[in-house]
Amino acid sequence: MSSTAAPTGQKRLIVLIVVLVAVIAAMVAGLLAAAGGAALPGAFLTGGGAFAATVTVGLLITNACGWT
Repeated sequence: MSSTAAPTGQKRLIVLIVVLVAVIAAMVAGLLAAAGGAALPGAFLTGGGAFAATVTVGLLITNACGWT
């Protein structure tokens, strides 16, 4: 039985990269919301939504590619 799944260390690294990209996306979204005139709580919610969406899509893509 052969498995084409990535080793555990590689999977962790890929998940870490996805999370770091999501943090960057959240920061950019929050800053853009704040620059657009949103109140601070609204900017935080925008950033949190961007983080959640980016992690979800990133992990779905890496899973579909067989990387995780």
